[in-house]
Amino acid sequence: IIDGRTGEQEIVPIHDTSAIRAAQMVAADLRPDFIFNLGDTADYSSISRWPANSDHFFKTIGLTHQAIHDIYAQFRADNPQARIIELDSNHNERFKKFVLQNFPQAYDLYRPNDDSEYPVLSYPYLTNLASIGVEWVSGGQEAEFLYGDKYYEEINGRMYPKPLLRFAHGTETGQNGLAVQKIAKNHPETHNAQGHAHTSQYM
Repeated sequence: IIDGRTGEQEIVPIHDTSAIRAAQMVAADLRPDFIFNLGDTADYSSISRWPANSDHFFKTIGLTHQAIHDIYAQFRADNPQARIIELDSNHNERFKKFVLQNFPQAYDLYRPNDDSEYPVLSYPYLTNLASIGVEWVSGGQEAEFLYGDKYYEEINGRMYPKPLLRFAHGTETGQNGLAVQKIAKNHPETHNAQGHAHTSQYM
């Protein structure tokens, strides 16, 4: 927030810092083998297709990337053994689309003598995920990570396939459990953990 009279600036997080810290503390206590992030980590309000109604997000992209890196760095420090994985999402896509629309010549620009698999003007590069061992699964909202080998379990003397766990940002939305119903219908062969709906839903 910038005061137009004095020029003073105040940084106000739009994410729930206490919830993030609670997740970090739980992970530090449980020491999981996997830590998944289902996307929309960066909001990118300042380059959204929606018209701005204030200047509150002026010069926040760099601060956003630093905050994301710091969050992951804490997870990594507490869980050096874990695979930390982030799934692509529609908000992350905002950055790619902005580059394609306004500076397409730099869309797949790589820095010389840099072995990063990501171009310079990309979310995983600018948050420097690789330096702290965070795996990035690209593919927009369709990106997914399937966990678990296919195996069978015996129930009443018969063998049944055990579904995989599917982690994704996804495309389904809806309130009051509607998103969950859509996910179950569209992905009946897996157990699903999905983001995008911005509300807690389960069945």
